[in-house]
Amino acid sequence: MGLFPAYVGDAMSTEDRNLYLTAYERALAAPIGEPIAWNSRQASGEVTTTRDGWAGQRYCREFRQNVLIDGRSQEAYGTACKTPDGGWQLVQNQHDP
Repeated sequence: MGLFPAYVGDAMSTEDRNLYLTAYERALAAPIGEPIAWNSRQASGEVTTTRDGWAGQRYCREFRQNVLIDGRSQEAYGTACKTPDGGWQLVQNQHDP
């Protein structure tokens, strides 16, 4: 979970991570601006694609996301580009301190 500071990843259970990753994948395929939410017993969040375009031969999408764990909210922003096998590769990310 390199998109967020270490405390976020450390505080997430395997279930939380799986829910988050599913929402992340869904958001990259969803229409721009459509928030994809996830929620577990101890954490929740939302991922929204904000813009798309081409970087050379690669189709890329920018996104923003937030996660709420133990009352602490954290936002992150990033860009992911399509890989030849149809997956997504994170190419840039930034999180709020």
